[in-house]
Amino acid sequence: MHTIRDSKNSLFFIVVPLGFEDVAQTELRHRLNALSYSVADIKQSKGGLELELPLDIGLILNHLLRIPTRVLLRLEKFRCRDFPKLYKKTQNFPWTPFLLGKMPKIHVTAKKSRMLHTGRIEESISKGLQDYFKAYPPSKALLAQGDSTLPPPDLYVDFYDDHCQWSLNTSGEPLYFRSMKVQRYVLQAPIRENLAAALLALFLQQNKLNDKPVLIDPMGGSGVFLSEAWAINHPLDRPFAYQYFKKNLSRPLPKLNNEFLFSHTIYRDIDPKALAAARHNLAPLIEHHLLDSSTGDLFQSPAMTRLQTLPPTLLIVNPPYGVRLSMGPITLLQLLIALIERYTPTLMGLIIPKDWCQGAEWGRASKFAKSKSYRVVLTRPFQNGGLEVVFVIWEHTL
Repeated sequence: MHTIRDSKNSLFFIVVPLGFEDVAQTELRHRLNALSYSVADIKQSKGGLELELPLDIGLILNHLLRIPTRVLLRLEKFRCRDFPKLYKKTQNFPWTPFLLGKMPKIHVTAKKSRMLHTGRIEESISKGLQDYFKAYPPSKALLAQGDSTLPPPDLYVDFYDDHCQWSLNTSGEPLYFRSMKVQRYVLQAPIRENLAAALLALFLQQNKLNDKPVLIDPMGGSGVFLSEAWAINHPLDRPFAYQYFKKNLSRPLPKLNNEFLFSHTIYRDIDPKALAAARHNLAPLIEHHLLDSSTGDLFQSPAMTRLQTLPPTLLIVNPPYGVRLSMGPITLLQLLIALIERYTPTLMGLIIPKDWCQGAEWGRASKFAKSKSYRVVLTRPFQNGGLEVVFVIWEHTL
């Protein structure tokens, strides 16, 4: 196991969903371990993780991480309070290995700095890049190292407190786009794949079972939770922006232990269109005979008959908030009654609106859960589609 001490490493900033920095860091350390690499210091801040890594290892993380949004390569940070200095700095920076003579798309933010005119900032950097490319065109050998069919990675320019930070987006499309080859069928108000991966990671941290459980999503929608459960240890198979300047990594992808963590999965949804979409998205589970899928109304179907031989069950769900078609308002108490009486899961994770976690309704729901031997073991607030929600995990204590 190699520990970083080399000053020649590159600096990376891994953008992660707000509120999931800790679970993203756990995933990051796990993936670095798979690469036989360890890092003593990871700087965790709001919305991201910063660390030094050899370039190849930092780039390969795009394939392995399922919680982040993107992986940024930090290029340079410097104090700057005027446009001539910004132009000069841009003109003199060694861009050729990363941009190969092509102009990137530039994203500018500026706060608490003398230079606040984002249009002029972009203009100064564009002029500096153009003059640099004229002076230092890339060689044929350097061009051969990249994939010319891809656009150059986007350049992020962030001004804060009179300091300028340059970063390249090595991911390209956000990492929650899992594949560019297979079209995913999407329904209304889905949870993003990287958020589902983060919630599953938190959920599985609470799992104390030794045997493989059954994983249930009783309001499955397009099947995001079950598809992320299947793909936990599968590298992403899609193009990344870094391949524009480095199409082949000297370090191969590690062999991950992709043994499925569950003995079986159960998908239900009231909407036949959702079932059709989910069956398309969950094709690998169907192929491996690991999916039981059908339509079903959680609130009207008869209770599930639990057999002594049935493995323990874990249940995770992103239920509809407020009014559901043909069913009227849903309360937390109604939801818990239906889930517990039908499935009696060993562990149960629900995404619920923030206002469900307080007041008389929370009290009634908590009293019912306690009467059925369930206790809350984790709450995690976050934003889902701009809504303030909380992921709550209940554990069956018997």
